[in-house]
Amino acid sequence: MFNHLTGNITTKGAGRLVLDVGGVGYELAIPFSTSLALPDEGEVTVLVHHQMRDRPPSMQLFAFATEGERALFRSLISVPKIGPLRAIQILSGTRIDDFLDAVAASDKAAISKIKGIGAKTADLVILELQELVREREVKKRPAAAIDRPNIAAARAGLKELGCTPRAVSRLIEKAVADAGEEAAPQDLIRAALRYL
Repeated sequence: MFNHLTGNITTKGAGRLVLDVGGVGYELAIPFSTSLALPDEGEVTVLVHHQMRDRPPSMQLFAFATEGERALFRSLISVPKIGPLRAIQILSGTRIDDFLDAVAASDKAAISKIKGIGAKTADLVILELQELVREREVKKRPAAAIDRPNIAAARAGLKELGCTPRAVSRLIEKAVADAGEEAAPQDLIRAALRYL
């Protein structure tokens, strides 16, 4: 419904921002990192996520300074037992890169130190956000490694075998780690199939 809002800051406090947009004051929940990134007054543009609540019926608005914050927020609320307010609390308790590094390393201890996450929830977070972390790692790799013809052919082969796009990404990543970026497509497919 909303992607972003541009307006004047009327109030900024811990976890809360009121933005005047054309005479309408929008109250937005914000993580600590967004609070630090925004000035205390003046015109700003923030990225927005809206959430409908059933009990009591209401709409909540959440604002973020960066797309990375909003993307992680949306990923967090997809994890069972993590609602939007807990996701804001988690974002306020850690840096995005540190959090994603802990997920990548399956560092349950580091994740459960963040306010709002216990040991069981840390397990769920690690399980649910592994794909997000893999995508992040793929984006960090040089384009040449991703776009090699042998890797593209192996991807196509796995899709023809009935693997979902999500599974293909995961399997190709593991196959490249095992067989190397220079491996022939059939060798990459063989290496990938070992993980099914």
